[in-house]
Amino acid sequence: MENEMTIADQLTLLSNTKSQISAAIEAKGVSVGSIPFSQYPSKIAAITAGGGGELQPLPPALGSILPVNAPVISGSSATLVDEEGHLLYQSIAVAPDKVLGDWYSTRKLLSAMVVWDEKQAVWESELVTVTSADTATTSGEWASGLLDGDQLTWKGIVELMLVPSKSDVAATVTRVLGGHLMQKYGTGADTKQAIGYWMGMAAAKAGAPNLIALTNDASVSGEYIATQLTSSIRSMALVMRRFVAEYPALVSIAQQRSVSVQVAGANPKTLTFQGMDRLQNVLDSAGAATGSPVPGYIGGKTGDLGETGHQVFGAYMPSGGKVFGAVRTSTTRENRAQDVRRMLMAAENDFTHLQSSETVADPYAASVGLRIKATLPATDSSPNSRSITNAGVTSEESAYMGGTALFFSSGYLQVDGAAPVLGGLDFTTEVFLRGAGLAQPVTTDLFGQWRTVAGGRNWAIQLSDTEIIFWYSITGSDSYSVRFPMSRTFLLNGAPTHIVVMRQGTSLVIFVNGQPSPATNIGTTTFYGAATSSLMLGARASSGGAAENYFNGLIDEAILTVGVARYPLTGFRSRYRPSRWG
Repeated sequence: MENEMTIADQLTLLSNTKSQISAAIEAKGVSVGSIPFSQYPSKIAAITAGGGGELQPLPPALGSILPVNAPVISGSSATLVDEEGHLLYQSIAVAPDKVLGDWYSTRKLLSAMVVWDEKQAVWESELVTVTSADTATTSGEWASGLLDGDQLTWKGIVELMLVPSKSDVAATVTRVLGGHLMQKYGTGADTKQAIGYWMGMAAAKAGAPNLIALTNDASVSGEYIATQLTSSIRSMALVMRRFVAEYPALVSIAQQRSVSVQVAGANPKTLTFQGMDRLQNVLDSAGAATGSPVPGYIGGKTGDLGETGHQVFGAYMPSGGKVFGAVRTSTTRENRAQDVRRMLMAAENDFTHLQSSETVADPYAASVGLRIKATLPATDSSPNSRSITNAGVTSEESAYMGGTALFFSSGYLQVDGAAPVLGGLDFTTEVFLRGAGLAQPVTTDLFGQWRTVAGGRNWAIQLSDTEIIFWYSITGSDSYSVRFPMSRTFLLNGAPTHIVVMRQGTSLVIFVNGQPSPATNIGTTTFYGAATSSLMLGARASSGGAAENYFNGLIDEAILTVGVARYPLTGFRSRYRPSRWG
């Protein structure tokens, strides 16, 4: 017959059908591999009847990070989901060949989850022996310093994986636990495939089946990776969501700022390491942990690579709910922490279900010396109720700033009469701003009371291309400065930013989005308090009295609190705007 298929055609059709079914099964989170077609029914059953591969349904997205309300970050890819799994933000701008190489921290989370599932009964009693093969391919900061024959508990291994992100113990997990899984379940042709399979199952239970194809560093076609870009960065956040919800014992480890692990064997010792998470640890110049973790931060996992690394994280929001996210390929290690902060700030600003419904009284209201809100006509809402002169400042609605903001473009606000005197008191001066992509002068004076003539200097916050500078004077004619090295690109890229300068006793600190500069000891210095220049927002007075060094962009509020250091010196979780003070 004319339409009758030849045997060759039938075999080709069968082969193609088998490949399509295999791809569909694996897309549901169940590995197929090279098993015969007769065993496919058992794999299909694993999808719908347990077997470790069942998928959790994902709620629909509440919003998209592109193109509305996008927090500008240095990382090329980022995502954020809420406690229910709703997609809040997603930004993808990374080449397909990056997907395989920069998600090691998520893999360590998944490995830890598999270790706990299999070994929680012997968590602190079973000793695992390290071999030279485990340590042979790891060096530098990724090595724990373990030797052939050293022995650790499973808890100690996971502590070294999650806190200082050591890779030699990850190799030990692959070898020992992978062998255990092969023997117990018959999965995988070798230990790497076995551990990879169960890591994939852990990801699938989180609603992230696409990570299965990436757990073994197997060769995956660029076309396949390209189709998985959006879900893979989201999958990292979903893994963290499951990690926090179902593995409290592991979360308590991930929250540790340092670990001390006992090593048994022929050469017993104690290994002590600081954690690498810059949101969990505020580090001094020597790399030691100081202060306390960022408020609201649950914890997460990050390596300490520069632009090739990524961070997965969780955090409590003012509503009491949680969010989970991931950031990849940030420009520097420090910027990665800033990227996470900026996403958390944006989420609180953009999504009402993450916001507190309470109106909170400002606990320091009586100490506020000046507060300029984002309304016109400009007024001082502090107890002093100073009058303010407006020189060309307008207002506009800004979704990025959560409502009305003051728009500065070669304009400024000037406080009439005497300004608050800082003297030798504690103080906090802060501005919530957004550069809005507008060009800036070489030097921008943001907020302060500063004029270059004798007797005209008090204090000022100034921005250059490479630094945020706080100037202060003792005599009114001299000048001293504290500096926070930071590129001024945040003014050009439109990112909302919270800048704080604070004195507490003898320490003076500059914060950017809650992250502090190293504290500068200024002793018992008393700032000059009789400056002849007026306090200005958005510019400063030149030696001749005219305004100069204009700030161009949006300002939500500017607040000067005298006699109070509002924030902990170690840092805090900042917002685009102040708390909802009544």
